[in-house]
Amino acid sequence: MRGALATVGALHRAGVPLLASTDAPNPGTVHGVSLHDELALLVRAGLPATAALAAATSVPADRFEMNDRGHVVAGKRADLLLVRGDPTTDITATRAIEAVWKAGHRLDRDAYRKAVADEYAALEARRAAPPPPGSESGKIAAFEAGKLAAEFGAGWQPATDALIGGTSTVELNLGKKGARKSKGALRMSGAVAEGEQPKWAGAMFFPGAAPMQPANLGKFTKLVFAARSDGASALTVMVFAEQLGIAPLRKQIAVGREWAEHTVTFAELGGLEPHDVLGLFFGATQAGPFALELDDVRLE
Repeated sequence: MRGALATVGALHRAGVPLLASTDAPNPGTVHGVSLHDELALLVRAGLPATAALAAATSVPADRFEMNDRGHVVAGKRADLLLVRGDPTTDITATRAIEAVWKAGHRLDRDAYRKAVADEYAALEARRAAPPPPGSESGKIAAFEAGKLAAEFGAGWQPATDALIGGTSTVELNLGKKGARKSKGALRMSGAVAEGEQPKWAGAMFFPGAAPMQPANLGKFTKLVFAARSDGASALTVMVFAEQLGIAPLRKQIAVGREWAEHTVTFAELGGLEPHDVLGLFFGATQAGPFALELDDVRLE
Protein backbone atom coordinates (compact mmCIF):
# COMPACT_ATOMS: atom_id res chain seq x y z
CA MET A 1 0.00 0.00 0.00
CA ARG A 2 2.78 2.44 0.91
CA GLY A 3 4.47 1.91 -2.45
CA ALA A 4 1.22 2.33 -4.36
CA LEU A 5 0.42 5.58 -2.57
CA ALA A 6 3.91 6.92 -3.26
CA THR A 7 3.61 6.03 -6.95
CA VAL A 8 0.20 7.72 -7.30
CA GLY A 9 1.53 10.85 -5.59
CA ALA A 10 4.54 10.94 -7.91
CA LEU A 11 2.34 10.55 -10.98
CA HIS A 12 0.18 13.47 -9.83
CA ARG A 13 3.19 15.69 -9.21
CA ALA A 14 4.47 14.81 -12.70
CA GLY A 15 1.22 16.01 -14.22
CA VAL A 16 -0.12 12.60 -15.27
CA PRO A 17 -3.95 12.61 -15.45
CA LEU A 18 -5.36 10.24 -12.81
CA LEU A 19 -8.77 8.59 -13.06
CA ALA A 20 -10.50 7.25 -9.96
CA SER A 21 -11.67 3.64 -10.20
CA THR A 22 -12.36 0.64 -7.97
CA ASP A 23 -12.53 -2.45 -10.24
CA ALA A 24 -15.98 -3.19 -8.80
CA PRO A 25 -17.51 -5.70 -8.43
CA ASN A 26 -14.30 -7.59 -7.61
CA PRO A 27 -14.28 -9.08 -4.09
CA GLY A 28 -14.30 -6.34 -1.47
CA THR A 29 -15.56 -3.65 -3.84
CA VAL A 30 -19.03 -2.32 -4.62
CA HIS A 31 -20.16 0.00 -7.40
CA GLY A 32 -20.50 3.56 -6.12
CA VAL A 33 -19.81 2.99 -2.44
CA SER A 34 -16.19 1.91 -2.91
CA LEU A 35 -15.42 5.10 -4.83
CA HIS A 36 -15.55 7.07 -1.57
CA ASP A 37 -12.63 4.98 -0.30
CA GLU A 38 -10.80 5.54 -3.57
CA LEU A 39 -11.15 9.31 -3.22
CA ALA A 40 -9.79 9.14 0.32
CA LEU A 41 -6.82 7.08 -0.90
CA LEU A 42 -6.06 9.62 -3.61
CA VAL A 43 -5.96 12.38 -0.99
CA ARG A 44 -3.81 10.16 1.21
CA ALA A 45 -1.44 9.78 -1.74
CA GLY A 46 -0.95 13.54 -1.82
CA LEU A 47 -3.62 14.85 -4.17
CA PRO A 48 -5.57 17.93 -3.07
CA ALA A 49 -9.22 17.10 -2.44
CA THR A 50 -10.17 19.11 -5.53
CA ALA A 51 -7.87 16.96 -7.69
CA ALA A 52 -9.32 13.77 -6.21
CA LEU A 53 -12.84 14.98 -7.03
CA ALA A 54 -11.76 15.83 -10.56
CA ALA A 55 -10.32 12.30 -10.92
CA ALA A 56 -13.85 10.97 -10.42
CA THR A 57 -15.72 13.55 -12.50
CA SER A 58 -14.26 15.91 -15.07
CA VAL A 59 -11.01 14.08 -15.84
CA PRO A 60 -12.65 10.75 -16.86
CA ALA A 61 -15.26 12.65 -18.89
CA ASP A 62 -12.53 14.55 -20.72
CA ARG A 63 -10.23 11.58 -21.29
CA PHE A 64 -13.07 9.43 -22.67
CA GLU A 65 -14.44 12.36 -24.69
CA MET A 66 -17.80 12.23 -22.94
CA ASN A 67 -18.43 15.87 -23.68
CA ASP A 68 -21.97 15.99 -22.31
CA ARG A 69 -21.02 15.40 -18.67
CA GLY A 70 -18.36 15.65 -15.98
CA HIS A 71 -18.68 19.40 -15.37
CA VAL A 72 -21.30 21.48 -13.57
CA VAL A 73 -22.05 23.72 -16.54
CA ALA A 74 -25.33 24.92 -18.02
CA GLY A 75 -26.43 22.68 -20.88
CA LYS A 76 -24.52 19.59 -19.76
CA ARG A 77 -25.99 16.44 -18.28
CA ALA A 78 -27.03 16.96 -14.65
CA ASP A 79 -25.39 14.12 -12.76
CA LEU A 80 -25.12 15.72 -9.34
CA LEU A 81 -24.38 14.76 -5.76
CA LEU A 82 -25.51 17.06 -2.95
CA VAL A 83 -23.63 16.52 0.30
CA ARG A 84 -23.38 18.04 3.77
CA GLY A 85 -20.03 19.71 4.26
CA ASP A 86 -17.28 20.82 1.91
CA PRO A 87 -15.57 17.95 0.06
CA THR A 88 -13.00 20.37 -1.41
CA THR A 89 -11.48 20.62 2.07
CA ASP A 90 -12.65 17.33 3.62
CA ILE A 91 -12.92 14.50 1.09
CA THR A 92 -14.94 12.35 3.50
CA ALA A 93 -17.83 14.82 3.10
CA THR A 94 -18.74 12.97 -0.12
CA ARG A 95 -20.20 10.26 2.14
CA ALA A 96 -22.73 12.62 3.77
CA ILE A 97 -25.15 12.44 0.85
CA GLU A 98 -28.30 14.53 0.91
CA ALA A 99 -29.58 13.98 -2.64
CA VAL A 100 -28.61 12.48 -6.00
CA TRP A 101 -29.61 13.54 -9.52
CA LYS A 102 -29.04 11.35 -12.56
CA ALA A 103 -29.52 12.94 -15.97
CA GLY A 104 -31.50 15.69 -14.28
CA HIS A 105 -33.84 13.39 -12.37
CA ARG A 106 -33.72 13.24 -8.59
CA LEU A 107 -33.38 9.66 -7.41
CA ASP A 108 -35.75 8.19 -4.84
CA ARG A 109 -33.22 7.24 -2.19
CA ASP A 110 -35.91 5.92 0.16
CA ALA A 111 -36.98 3.41 -2.51
CA TYR A 112 -33.33 2.51 -3.02
CA ARG A 113 -32.82 1.92 0.69
CA LYS A 114 -35.89 -0.32 0.73
CA ALA A 115 -34.57 -2.30 -2.22
CA VAL A 116 -31.25 -2.78 -0.42
CA ALA A 117 -33.06 -3.83 2.77
CA ASP A 118 -35.14 -6.32 0.78
CA GLU A 119 -31.98 -7.71 -0.80
CA TYR A 120 -30.38 -8.21 2.61
CA ALA A 121 -33.56 -9.87 3.88
CA ALA A 122 -33.50 -12.25 0.91
CA LEU A 123 -29.84 -13.02 1.64
CA GLU A 124 -30.61 -13.83 5.26
CA ALA A 125 -33.48 -16.05 4.11
CA ARG A 126 -31.10 -18.00 1.86
CA ARG A 127 -28.62 -18.34 4.69
CA ALA A 128 -31.37 -19.67 6.97
CA ALA A 129 -32.83 -22.03 4.36
CA PRO A 130 -32.74 -25.73 5.24
CA PRO A 131 -30.11 -27.87 3.50
CA PRO A 132 -31.26 -30.07 0.60
CA PRO A 133 -33.08 -33.22 1.76
CA GLY A 134 -30.68 -36.15 1.82
CA SER A 135 -27.54 -34.01 2.12
CA GLU A 136 -27.07 -34.59 5.85
CA SER A 137 -24.09 -36.94 5.44
CA GLY A 138 -22.49 -34.77 2.76
CA LYS A 139 -22.21 -37.74 0.40
CA ILE A 140 -22.95 -36.76 -3.21
CA ALA A 141 -22.12 -39.82 -5.31
CA ALA A 142 -20.05 -43.01 -5.29
CA PHE A 143 -21.50 -44.39 -8.56
CA GLU A 144 -21.97 -47.87 -7.12
CA ALA A 145 -25.57 -48.45 -8.23
CA GLY A 146 -24.80 -48.95 -11.91
CA LYS A 147 -26.10 -45.51 -12.89
CA LEU A 148 -25.10 -41.86 -12.73
CA ALA A 149 -27.09 -41.20 -9.56
CA ALA A 150 -26.63 -38.76 -6.69
CA GLU A 151 -27.62 -39.01 -3.04
CA PHE A 152 -29.54 -35.73 -3.20
CA GLY A 153 -30.40 -32.86 -5.50
CA ALA A 154 -31.26 -32.98 -9.19
CA GLY A 155 -28.33 -35.22 -10.05
CA TRP A 156 -25.72 -35.09 -12.82
CA GLN A 157 -25.91 -33.73 -16.35
CA PRO A 158 -23.41 -33.17 -19.17
CA ALA A 159 -22.16 -29.57 -19.15
CA THR A 160 -20.35 -27.74 -21.95
CA ASP A 161 -19.74 -24.26 -23.28
CA ALA A 162 -22.65 -24.78 -25.70
CA LEU A 163 -24.43 -22.62 -23.13
CA ILE A 164 -22.59 -19.61 -24.59
CA GLY A 165 -22.40 -20.83 -28.17
CA GLY A 166 -19.32 -23.02 -27.81
CA THR A 167 -18.64 -26.33 -29.58
CA SER A 168 -16.93 -28.40 -26.86
CA THR A 169 -18.30 -31.92 -26.43
CA VAL A 170 -18.60 -34.47 -23.64
CA GLU A 171 -20.04 -37.93 -22.98
CA LEU A 172 -20.81 -39.23 -19.50
CA ASN A 173 -20.51 -42.93 -18.84
CA LEU A 174 -19.96 -45.30 -15.96
CA GLY A 175 -16.44 -46.54 -15.40
CA LYS A 176 -16.17 -50.10 -14.11
CA LYS A 177 -13.32 -49.59 -11.65
CA GLY A 178 -13.57 -46.77 -9.16
CA ALA A 179 -11.34 -45.42 -6.41
CA ARG A 180 -10.25 -47.80 -3.65
CA LYS A 181 -11.30 -50.78 -5.81
CA SER A 182 -14.94 -49.75 -5.85
CA LYS A 183 -17.24 -50.95 -8.62
CA GLY A 184 -18.09 -47.71 -10.32
CA ALA A 185 -17.00 -44.22 -11.27
CA LEU A 186 -18.15 -41.36 -13.47
CA ARG A 187 -16.20 -41.25 -16.73
CA MET A 188 -16.11 -38.02 -18.76
CA SER A 189 -14.63 -37.98 -22.26
CA GLY A 190 -14.78 -35.49 -25.08
CA ALA A 191 -12.98 -32.49 -26.48
CA VAL A 192 -12.66 -28.85 -25.45
CA ALA A 193 -12.76 -26.54 -28.45
CA GLU A 194 -10.06 -24.03 -29.25
CA GLY A 195 -10.90 -20.37 -28.73
CA GLU A 196 -10.30 -17.26 -26.67
CA GLN A 197 -13.65 -17.35 -24.89
CA PRO A 198 -14.06 -19.54 -21.78
CA LYS A 199 -14.35 -23.19 -22.83
CA TRP A 200 -15.38 -26.18 -20.80
CA ALA A 201 -16.79 -29.70 -20.99
CA GLY A 202 -17.60 -32.13 -18.20
CA ALA A 203 -20.30 -33.00 -15.70
CA MET A 204 -22.41 -30.74 -13.52
CA PHE A 205 -23.96 -31.79 -10.23
CA PHE A 206 -27.05 -29.83 -9.23
CA PRO A 207 -27.58 -29.80 -5.43
CA GLY A 208 -31.02 -28.18 -5.61
CA ALA A 209 -34.34 -29.85 -6.27
CA ALA A 210 -34.11 -28.75 -9.92
CA PRO A 211 -31.15 -27.80 -12.15
CA MET A 212 -29.75 -24.35 -11.28
CA GLN A 213 -32.04 -24.01 -8.26
CA PRO A 214 -30.04 -22.62 -5.29
CA ALA A 215 -29.24 -24.99 -2.44
CA ASN A 216 -27.94 -24.09 1.01
CA LEU A 217 -24.69 -26.01 1.55
CA GLY A 218 -23.60 -23.63 4.32
CA LYS A 219 -22.94 -26.41 6.84
CA PHE A 220 -20.05 -27.65 4.70
CA THR A 221 -16.61 -26.11 4.22
CA LYS A 222 -15.03 -28.23 1.50
CA LEU A 223 -15.53 -30.51 -1.46
CA VAL A 224 -13.69 -33.86 -1.47
CA PHE A 225 -13.43 -36.31 -4.36
CA ALA A 226 -11.22 -38.91 -6.02
CA ALA A 227 -10.08 -38.43 -9.60
CA ARG A 228 -7.81 -39.75 -12.31
CA SER A 229 -7.16 -38.95 -15.97
CA ASP A 230 -5.70 -40.32 -19.17
CA GLY A 231 -2.41 -38.80 -18.08
CA ALA A 232 -2.70 -35.61 -20.10
CA SER A 233 -5.90 -33.99 -18.84
CA ALA A 234 -6.18 -31.57 -15.94
CA LEU A 235 -9.39 -31.43 -13.92
CA THR A 236 -11.15 -28.13 -13.33
CA VAL A 237 -13.65 -27.67 -10.53
CA MET A 238 -16.11 -24.79 -10.91
CA VAL A 239 -18.69 -23.64 -8.38
CA PHE A 240 -21.73 -21.78 -9.63
CA ALA A 241 -23.67 -19.77 -7.05
CA GLU A 242 -26.46 -17.22 -7.18
CA GLN A 243 -24.27 -14.68 -5.39
CA LEU A 244 -21.65 -14.92 -8.16
CA GLY A 245 -23.90 -14.06 -11.08
CA ILE A 246 -22.74 -15.64 -14.32
CA ALA A 247 -19.07 -16.02 -13.37
CA PRO A 248 -18.24 -19.22 -11.46
CA LEU A 249 -15.30 -19.69 -9.14
CA ARG A 250 -12.81 -22.25 -10.38
CA LYS A 251 -9.74 -24.27 -9.50
CA GLN A 252 -7.64 -26.42 -11.79
CA ILE A 253 -6.10 -29.58 -10.37
CA ALA A 254 -3.39 -31.80 -11.82
CA VAL A 255 -4.55 -35.42 -11.83
CA GLY A 256 -2.58 -38.49 -12.84
CA ARG A 257 -3.38 -41.95 -14.15
CA GLU A 258 -3.79 -43.37 -10.65
CA TRP A 259 -6.69 -42.59 -8.35
CA ALA A 260 -5.94 -39.85 -5.82
CA GLU A 261 -8.12 -37.90 -3.41
CA HIS A 262 -8.38 -34.13 -3.74
CA THR A 263 -9.89 -31.40 -1.58
CA VAL A 264 -11.18 -27.98 -2.61
CA THR A 265 -12.23 -25.69 0.23
CA PHE A 266 -14.80 -22.96 -0.21
CA ALA A 267 -12.39 -20.63 1.58
CA GLU A 268 -9.79 -20.95 -1.17
CA LEU A 269 -12.45 -20.18 -3.77
CA GLY A 270 -12.54 -16.52 -2.85
CA GLY A 271 -14.08 -17.18 0.57
CA LEU A 272 -17.34 -18.35 -1.00
CA GLU A 273 -20.20 -18.72 1.48
CA PRO A 274 -22.06 -21.72 0.01
CA HIS A 275 -25.61 -20.79 0.95
CA ASP A 276 -26.90 -20.51 -2.63
CA VAL A 277 -24.95 -23.03 -4.71
CA LEU A 278 -26.45 -23.65 -8.15
CA GLY A 279 -24.08 -26.30 -9.45
CA LEU A 280 -20.74 -28.04 -9.02
CA PHE A 281 -18.82 -28.65 -12.26
CA PHE A 282 -16.08 -31.23 -12.79
CA GLY A 283 -14.36 -31.44 -16.15
CA ALA A 284 -11.82 -30.03 -18.58
CA THR A 285 -11.09 -26.45 -19.63
CA GLN A 286 -7.88 -26.93 -21.63
CA ALA A 287 -8.29 -27.15 -25.39
CA GLY A 288 -8.07 -30.64 -26.87
CA PRO A 289 -9.39 -34.16 -26.20
CA PHE A 290 -9.73 -35.30 -22.60
CA ALA A 291 -10.69 -38.30 -20.49
CA LEU A 292 -11.34 -37.94 -16.77
CA GLU A 293 -12.84 -40.14 -14.08
CA LEU A 294 -14.49 -39.05 -10.85
CA ASP A 295 -15.51 -41.02 -7.77
CA ASP A 296 -16.51 -40.75 -4.13
CA VAL A 297 -17.68 -37.12 -4.34
CA ARG A 298 -18.70 -35.63 -1.03
CA LEU A 299 -19.03 -32.48 1.04
CA GLU A 300 -17.41 -32.13 4.45
